[in-house]
Amino acid sequence: MEENRFVTAGWVSVAAACVYPLAFVAMGMQEWAFDEGLTDQRLGLGPSDLLFLLFAALSIYAFWSLKRLMYERYSFRKIGTIIWVSIFWHLVYFGGSFLVELLYAAVGLSDDSVAILLLTGLWASGIVVFGIIDIIIGLVLLSRAKQFHTAVKVFGWLSLVIGVFEATLLLAIVAFFLIPLSYVALAVVFLSRPDTVEYV
Repeated sequence: MEENRFVTAGWVSVAAACVYPLAFVAMGMQEWAFDEGLTDQRLGLGPSDLLFLLFAALSIYAFWSLKRLMYERYSFRKIGTIIWVSIFWHLVYFGGSFLVELLYAAVGLSDDSVAILLLTGLWASGIVVFGIIDIIIGLVLLSRAKQFHTAVKVFGWLSLVIGVFEATLLLAIVAFFLIPLSYVALAVVFLSRPDTVEYV
């Protein structure tokens, strides 16, 4: 029986599925603390920033592992380019947001309007770009769906649906609930043993 070399990637995907909603909960608590007057700064480094950075790191590892798995188990190289684009955008989006917060905290400006504008612009453009990336990932996987394990197909469909919601921006909130599910599907992809791969 062939050893599964993607177990670590599977558990990393599970961790990403848990960290993602936790980061938003932490962000909501920070906003609540500001509204209640418990803190005088809306921006600045906090637990949510570290959780989003952790999510980005986990995602990068998971997607890099997916690229390896698709080649090793299916000899499928077509997805490689878009995965590298996804990794790059994770670095730009989450790293850029963290740097804006870090600079704001370091400078200690009394007016946070510029930082809020930068973060809002990065958030809006970033979500749309993620949507386009996810749509492409979904289409690439589904174009060869017959040769993949069921979990890969599920991940492909989830990526496509999530991408459509993200690209519209106004419906991006729906993607919030689906993204953890996509990482669970990705975990199943990694944790499925090589000898259980389905060929239809």
